[in-house]
Parts: sequence; C-alpha cells; structure tokens
Amino acid sequence: MAVIKFFASLREQLKRSEVAVSISEYTGAASASVNELVSAMAAADKQWEVLQAEHLLVAVNQTMSSRDTAVKDGDEIAFFPAVTGG
Repeated sequence: MAVIKFFASLREQLKRSEVAVSISEYTGAASASVNELVSAMAAADKQWEVLQAEHLLVAVNQTMSSRDTAVKDGDEIAFFPAVTGG
C-alpha cells in the first residue's frame, strides 16, 4: 500500500488527511507515475478528480516531485496547494 497525504485546503475539501491505496489495484502495474495513479483513482471515484488540478504540488517520499515521478506500494505521496503570502 502507498499512503497518499493531503494538506491544507485539500485536506478540508476531501475531509481526510490521508488514504492508503494499492498502486497495482488502481493501475494494474507494480508502479505508475503520479499522473497515472491519479487518473486511475479519478476514473474509479469522482472524489479524486480534485487531485488532477495542475496547481497542486506533489512530493514523493518527502521530496518535491513532478507528476511523472514513478510511485509504488510503500511510497508516501503528498498533495498540497501552492502557498502564497503577502
């Protein structure tokens, strides 16, 4: 299982701070890109469509990553909105 974490307004929108998912159950493969995983999750349940928003930042195993980064069971994937201040 991979753990997907949600931060800030995303956590509030999804009403949870994290979810555990099996990469292979969603994608049919042992690994997939973040984009492939999110697309498969959104196809299975519309609540995950919010993760497809381009403005969200992604970290894999606590390292800022792109949506092309490969993930597998055991990884931690975090989504959070870009932070702006003034």
